[in-house]
Amino acid sequence: MEGRRPTPAELDARLYGLRSIGWPGELAFDLDPTPTGGGSPRVLEIACGTGRLTLQLAAAGRIVTGIDTSAAVLDVARSHAAGGNPRLVEADMRTFDPGEPFDAVIVPAHAFQFMTTPDDQAAALERFRAHLAPGGRLAIHVDHDSIASLGGMDGSERRGRPIEEPGSGRRFRGAFAWTYDHAWQNATLRMAWEELDRDDRVVDRWDLDPMTLHVAPAAEMEHALRRAGFGQTWVAGDFFGGPLRADSGDMVWAAVR
Repeated sequence: MEGRRPTPAELDARLYGLRSIGWPGELAFDLDPTPTGGGSPRVLEIACGTGRLTLQLAAAGRIVTGIDTSAAVLDVARSHAAGGNPRLVEADMRTFDPGEPFDAVIVPAHAFQFMTTPDDQAAALERFRAHLAPGGRLAIHVDHDSIASLGGMDGSERRGRPIEEPGSGRRFRGAFAWTYDHAWQNATLRMAWEELDRDDRVVDRWDLDPMTLHVAPAAEMEHALRRAGFGQTWVAGDFFGGPLRADSGDMVWAAVR
């Protein structure tokens, strides 16, 4: 990539892992399922990105397949992967057919919220259920936004702290602007990366394509899971199994085939 200006998607993939994304208890929760048919647990990770969880699951002895729609983030994940585990595939969660069952399907980091219509949700959940072996567990991590936070999504651009890219020493800062459609409960993120000089002046900027996520309340999530054929469902307000409360920042859903 040296010698030419990266695309916004390429730069975002390079910098994604420097943003300290993660949640307490997340990895232990995703490591919990036991194999349904003997041997090492087989895990399908949806929207695996640059391998933040994927590589840790594989290192812990899980047989992992990760899918994502972005070739750029998969290239980064592959640069850190060794051998055939994890297997990384460019694919859409609504249509992917891996040709094998899994003991667990995990959908981390709010990725299910990219399913912004009932048809999208139904298609993805049907695929997740089809990928699970009998007795296998589905886990979906969804954001639990407060009314105040949604009301504050006014399109104003806010900036994160500067980060330094290892190797190159170049400094970047994320710029974020959220808007919220109250009618359809969709939040849209417009994000850019700004390159900074040592005096924090902006010397370049990369604007990413807007991303829209659906803000799904608990009743909608439970209805969607039941509609997809999951008879046993649970929800918690964190990865430690705490109850979902009004002030919970997350919804962690589990369902069994």
